[in-house]
Amino acid sequence: WIGLVLVIIIAVAALVLNYSIGTNGPKALDTVDSLTGGSRDVELVHSESLGDHAKQKLAVYRSASDAEGSEPRPVFLFVHGGGWRSGDIDDYGFLARGLVPEGYVVVLAGYRLNADGVFPGMLEDTAKAIAWTKNNIAAHGGDPDAIFISGHSAGAYNVAMLGLDPQWM
Repeated sequence: WIGLVLVIIIAVAALVLNYSIGTNGPKALDTVDSLTGGSRDVELVHSESLGDHAKQKLAVYRSASDAEGSEPRPVFLFVHGGGWRSGDIDDYGFLARGLVPEGYVVVLAGYRLNADGVFPGMLEDTAKAIAWTKNNIAAHGGDPDAIFISGHSAGAYNVAMLGLDPQWM
């Protein structure tokens, strides 16, 4: 009976995990990562709204043990995916917990979604997040001359378009 109970528990856990990943993969990954890896000495040091839409926001993470006046760290700016319909920077803490211990300051950037974020809105929002980072990251221990920009899915499109067409910057 013990074996049968264990099989049932494992099957239920697998179904729950599969459902969670299908519903919001980044949030599921973030939850598992925070439960298994802890904070990794990473702290959210700044969050800010960059517009009227709830998703026009950014968050800055760095090492909790960085001393004031320490050498500026390179910056990794990440724009989430979601097909311009979904996604939230609050679901990507795992990215910060993975990169901050490697010596980066991490900026997670969001943009307007759905009808509010149709072209060129999502590009304007991403450009605003990059400009904010360039102008303000030094106050959070980042190097404004060493910003690496990345994204996933729709976010990757946003950053690629900004890199290919200088009108957005």
